[in-house]
Amino acid sequence: FTSAALAAVLLGAAASHGAAPVRYAAAASLDGVPAADTGDPGVQGAPFTCAAVSEIPVSECEALVALYVSTNGPGWANRSGWLVTPTPCQWYGITCIPGHIHVIDLIANQLAGPVPSSIGNLRELQFLFLDHNELTGPLPPTLPQLTKLISIEMDNNKLTGYLLPELSTLPLLLNFDVDNNLFTGPI
Repeated sequence: FTSAALAAVLLGAAASHGAAPVRYAAAASLDGVPAADTGDPGVQGAPFTCAAVSEIPVSECEALVALYVSTNGPGWANRSGWLVTPTPCQWYGITCIPGHIHVIDLIANQLAGPVPSSIGNLRELQFLFLDHNELTGPLPPTLPQLTKLISIEMDNNKLTGYLLPELSTLPLLLNFDVDNNLFTGPI
């Protein structure tokens, strides 16, 4: 990963913050995934399905949908594109390098709830920024499967339980910030 490539990833993540928010209807699909509100008061969007997504693997799309559902996506401060378009790489806070998700940047976006274990399906993820939210529960046990992670920032949440010792074996991890949570046990 060159300095220029890293800068491009970080700039892409920052640029995604300028998107306008999208409203969601209360209706849900059979899968429990909210149907999208098209913005037109008379038109209800179709239920979202990862089957229509072609820019990333279905397993990565499903991990994003699980993150949205488990952290109260309809309550997020900015959820532009989420479950509305079949292009997750254009969703607020998501940056891709062709074919995979590389950055999740949802800092201070009012996420509330647990981080789902399916986050472990994001095998190409390098930057995970979920700090300054209301995340609860333990760190997902699948987090150490993300061997390409360079930075994890989950500080200033309400995470509980133990720190996962396996995280210390991530070969590329340079930054691990989880202060101001409710963890217990040894470091």
